[in-house]
Amino acid sequence: MGNPDTMSGAHALASDAVLVTSDRGFSRIRKLKVENWTSASRGTAEIGAGKNSP
Repeated sequence: MGNPDTMSGAHALASDAVLVTSDRGFSRIRKLKVENWTSASRGTAEIGAGKNSP
C-alpha cells in the first residue's frame, strides 16, 4: 500500500465514509468501512478489527 492509498483510506476513515475497493491492502487501516462492488456479496464490511460482518 503506497502513500496515495494510505491517504485515501485515512480520509474515508476520518469522514466516516465507505471506501469502495477490491484491494485487501486496506485491511491495515483499523475500523475502515469497505465495500467491494466486484464481489458477489455486495455488503459493507468493517475490516481490520478481526471480523468481517456484512
